[in-house]
Amino acid sequence: MGFIGAPLDLGIIEQYKEVGYRTIAMNIEIWDKHIFNSVCPGKVIHCGGWEHWVKALERAAAVFGHGRVRSNIVGGIEPKKSLLEGISYLASQGVIAYAGSWIPNLGSEYEGHRSPVPEWHLDVAYKIVDIFRNAGFTYEQLYDCSASADGLWHDIYKIEEERLPVFRSESAAV
Repeated sequence: MGFIGAPLDLGIIEQYKEVGYRTIAMNIEIWDKHIFNSVCPGKVIHCGGWEHWVKALERAAAVFGHGRVRSNIVGGIEPKKSLLEGISYLASQGVIAYAGSWIPNLGSEYEGHRSPVPEWHLDVAYKIVDIFRNAGFTYEQLYDCSASADGLWHDIYKIEEERLPVFRSESAAV
């Protein structure tokens, strides 16, 4: 997997595929474009801004295929509704978008800010799994397209995948 910023020349995405990359990641970080502009000024300056970043993710999904492109949206900076809208939109385009928990770094401009409560993150994780299932992503795609398979959504997805046949057979017997 290659991690890249959204290239200004979107033709570069095809070149990654041509040289043998199976999957690719471009972390948009923030879905709400107004918050994006203030939180990710480097991505605005160097990578064409929010609209260009979305176009790059869409193009990458067209080139690499459904479930072969990953992005991260930082969970906890923007409202849950916006975050889930972004994950849902990207999933509809074939992009696996996660929501890693926001942990403000010491010494950063956000030091002292708090990430939402654990229940907020758990609710988001369950909703992301529902979005993934509705988009038709497989566990193998989630695993293959991830930097690591240790996210909460991976665990929920796998546990539910293993338990669903049991629940279905039990309900069919009733």
